[in-house]
Amino acid sequence: MGGLYLLWFGLSTALRPWSSARPGTGSAGGLAAFATTFLLTLANPPTIMIFAGLGLAEAQGVGWPALAVVGGVLVGSGGWWLLFAGVVSLMRERVSGPLLAWVNRVSGAALAGFGAWAVAGAVRGLLWT
Repeated sequence: MGGLYLLWFGLSTALRPWSSARPGTGSAGGLAAFATTFLLTLANPPTIMIFAGLGLAEAQGVGWPALAVVGGVLVGSGGWWLLFAGVVSLMRERVSGPLLAWVNRVSGAALAGFGAWAVAGAVRGLLWT
């Protein structure tokens, strides 16, 4: 599911017209932006593996180490998104128009490529194992 989401998100970013390339100029509001970011974070394979590992730790009766990992993931993810949002906010006025459209195309193509790779790996795993 994460690979399909990355594929969709990458293609929609790469194909976005340059007039709506600037964040905040589209029809999506704050809730839609939050939902997109939240789903992108959930599509991150290390995040999925960490929480799957926590389920195994809880099943074996290990409580405090699992809580420490959850706290670490929470602080790490929150810190990353605060830093990322701060850098984007500072760069928002410096990158515009056609340059922003090219950034969207390149980053969208990279995301779509990673999504296609993940989907191909999942399909290969289902068919040949």
